[in-house]
Amino acid sequence: MNYVKEAKTRRVVVIPSLYDVLTRESNYRFEDKRFWGVIHAVHILGILGDIRAFEALISANKFSHKHGIDWIWDV
Repeated sequence: MNYVKEAKTRRVVVIPSLYDVLTRESNYRFEDKRFWGVIHAVHILGILGDIRAFEALISANKFSHKHGIDWIWDV
């Protein structure tokens, strides 16, 4: 939650960075702890609720389905 609080104050930097994470398919292929990056990015962008994140969330839906990450939307 500390990250989310900080992200709200730094939206200008955070949203494009998280957008980049979610629109790169290679980020959905990790099998180590980096795998959590896309999941956290979806949750944080959802909390921030910024329209600039819409395309990234669509990409996350497409790539998570393709790579079998069914629970990416649980939160």
